[in-house]
Amino acid sequence: ALSPLFHFAFPAFINPHMLLIIGAWEYSMASVQIREYVKDNRNFVVRCDSVRQRTVSSLDDMGICKLRNG
Repeated sequence: ALSPLFHFAFPAFINPHMLLIIGAWEYSMASVQIREYVKDNRNFVVRCDSVRQRTVSSLDDMGICKLRNG
């Protein structure tokens, strides 16, 4: 997964559509990982970056997991 810093540092070398694809892929991967993990551990703590923030925050609002940045 590419870090947000990479996106900001090299905007000229990446197609904007590719950024959307990468962002959607990271978002969906985070969702899959969270869903698989929640089956085994109700109180698991998610580590996420800004790309995954939205997914984790929405799950946190439902009380499924706790959010820890880093």
